[in-house]
Amino acid sequence: MEVKLAAKGPNYIELELTGIDFGVVGSLQEILNNYSEVEYAGANLTHPLLNKIRFILRTKGEANPEEVLEKGLSELSHTAKNLRAVIEKLLK
Repeated sequence: MEVKLAAKGPNYIELELTGIDFGVVGSLQEILNNYSEVEYAGANLTHPLLNKIRFILRTKGEANPEEVLEKGLSELSHTAKNLRAVIEKLLK
């Protein structure tokens, strides 16, 4: 997986991701869009053959987009760990 910073501003961050499944990025997008400090979180596949995803996060007011992104990534990680634990327990 490769991540590049495409653009950044006080309430805006845009990333270009390569080599990651769109479902993972879509899950992050859904988590972020549930936060009150997020104006918009979205992802689109810029080139299907190259597997490049453009991810955009825009925050409201004084909310720092890097901090909000970190919060969302932590929640996604926690959810994935919980899902894994439940499935492993089920399969034992």
